[in-house]
Amino acid sequence: MATRMENFNVPLLPSNPSETDWTFFIRQFNNYLLIVSATDKQKLPLFINSLGRDGTDIYDGLPEPKDTYENAVLRFENHFTGRTSVLLLRKQFYEARQQCN
Repeated sequence: MATRMENFNVPLLPSNPSETDWTFFIRQFNNYLLIVSATDKQKLPLFINSLGRDGTDIYDGLPEPKDTYENAVLRFENHFTGRTSVLLLRKQFYEARQQCN
């Protein structure tokens, strides 16, 4: 049975996305790009269109460059996986003890 392109919905990043939501979304979105045979020029606009309101707010706050699909995805990867807790780092710093040699 042949599949028809119009039967495939563009995946959407949910509101208030977590790291798990991002991981699932980007897998689904990359599969979507393969299905629709998106060109490099089409990938970034399709990606931005799939972000939803909260995802667009995140995108707008990410550092440049976001001029290509690959750069935008890299910025999102860093946003979701590069988070470190300042409080945890402070706690580790203040609990550090010098060891004897």
